Amino acid sequence: MRAFPLPGARCDDGGHQGHRKARVPFRKHAGLTTWEKGYQEPSRMLNGISVDGERIAIRAPYAYKDAIKELPGATWSKARGVWQLPATPSAAHNVMQLFAGKPIPQSDSFKELASRYVNVEASNARKYAEQLPPVPNEKQVSWLHQKQAFHYAFNMPASMLDMGMGTGKTKVVVDLVREWKCKRTLIICPNSVVRVWPKEFRKHGVGSGRIMPLEVGSVAAKRDKVAQQLKLPDASPLVVVLGYDSSWREPMDKVLEHTEWDCVILDESHKAKSASGKRGKFIEGLYKNSTHRLCLTGTPMPHDILDAFSQYRFLDPGIFGKSFTIFKRKYAELGGYKGYEVKGWQNEDDFQKRFDSICYHVSSDVLDLPETQHIEIEVSLGAKALKHYNELEQEFITEVKAGTVTVANALVKGLRLHQITSGYLPIDDDVRGTREIERIDDAKEQALFDLLEALPTLEPVVVFCLFKEDIEVVKRVSEQLGRRFDELSGRRNGLTSDATMPEGVDTLAVQIQSGGVGIDLTRAAYAVYYSVGYNSGDYEQSLRRIHRPGQTRPSFYYHLIAAGTVDVDIYAANASKASAVQRILKRYKGEIE
Repeated sequence: MRAFPLPGARCDDGGHQGHRKARVPFRKHAGLTTWEKGYQEPSRMLNGISVDGERIAIRAPYAYKDAIKELPGATWSKARGVWQLPATPSAAHNVMQLFAGKPIPQSDSFKELASRYVNVEASNARKYAEQLPPVPNEKQVSWLHQKQAFHYAFNMPASMLDMGMGTGKTKVVVDLVREWKCKRTLIICPNSVVRVWPKEFRKHGVGSGRIMPLEVGSVAAKRDKVAQQLKLPDASPLVVVLGYDSSWREPMDKVLEHTEWDCVILDESHKAKSASGKRGKFIEGLYKNSTHRLCLTGTPMPHDILDAFSQYRFLDPGIFGKSFTIFKRKYAELGGYKGYEVKGWQNEDDFQKRFDSICYHVSSDVLDLPETQHIEIEVSLGAKALKHYNELEQEFITEVKAGTVTVANALVKGLRLHQITSGYLPIDDDVRGTREIERIDDAKEQALFDLLEALPTLEPVVVFCLFKEDIEVVKRVSEQLGRRFDELSGRRNGLTSDATMPEGVDTLAVQIQSGGVGIDLTRAAYAVYYSVGYNSGDYEQSLRRIHRPGQTRPSFYYHLIAAGTVDVDIYAANASKASAVQRILKRYKGEIE
């Protein structure tokens, strides 16, 4: 008698022809007592949704295949015979919606994961509420938008704080880290911002902690410092702050990836926009070992919506999935050479809905901001620049103490020191009677790059400079970022006929001596002081070019200050309307600290 061809059947006679008995695999499931029942209804009995570690596992009838494939992050595991998705509340919510009212069994772990989406919905419902309780334990009273951001993010496992420059997002983060009672916090940021975070924690934090800024040194040396701190007893909270370029390189990457973090923060998270590069892959890996995740930026998509993918893959891979190729196909209209060129965008409403699901947004022109803000950006000179600076400064100090320095030659010495803080070294050739300028440092240039990159490309910015070499740096940085450049200096007047900033210019470099009376730069709400002279009158005039009648937005003044140099004295003198030269002389004489 010929055997019935059952699926999965095999012969028990080694495959020989003749009389044989067919068998099917026996599947052990609750309620199954016979192999016949296992055969007749395997798909129905195997259906179900569960959580397996970092993944949601789905077994469902074949009819659901196409619908499941459309869920963000869905992949088919041939080995396990299940669909898999990232185990996030948003992914669980999507699955719940798909199978609503369907007789698909759900495990308790899946139901618990899906229930967390209630926090996301509740946070979004009150995202922009105007009546909110104070931020607990805060040192300084929050502005309304800071309270909104805090209460929005507090109950979220991950969120994007899309807050414009100057809106005080660092205070929001410090408050969140404190109230989350984080023992281990990792902050990855531009290297020029590493020094900012310890100040912000001291300014806004409550209680003691170990704030560890890793700005200088080799990647291996930084790794050793982090590893040493991680071995210590968790007596006080640890906050590790380091630059993007150090974070993903060996051997630092392994230490960070294998550590359980209470919170991981990407400051200026648009720098993580590369989805396929090593940096993007490393940042993706931080997702699984972090309880809370935050992205901070004022420009989450500096170029286009593709920039959002890597940031959201880190925050919640259940929103846009983990495949950049699928993401690009869904939201970009492709064409051109081999069909890889982006010709336009599609499904934009769907994209915006998903993007907004974990995003709090506020621009820099919110009503509760003060009219003007001065923000110090402290930079560290490299070893070569420091060597030359220290040698020249020691020579200057010796002359001051000997009483041989006049205000006139003190000004000359100070300008030389100031040039070094800008990254240039004047070299005199006594034989030829000429002077050459050698480039020895790029700390300020990198800080300027980070600042301008954090703003929309078309946002007008004025950069005040003292030296013509600085103007060339501003031009170079602007061109790298695709910003339209012009200058107002002794060699060129890039203003309109009525002495205003032209509409076709995104970055205007202004030699500070040229930014005098009668000039209206109110088109820009942002000013960067790359280098400032010793004339406090010029400085005061420059401030009034931005914040004056006609300015409709809060004004932000960013000061690039090389740590431990004359920049500090000049900034302090200008802030107090004192003589910068006299202040420098008094400090070198030991009359002030």
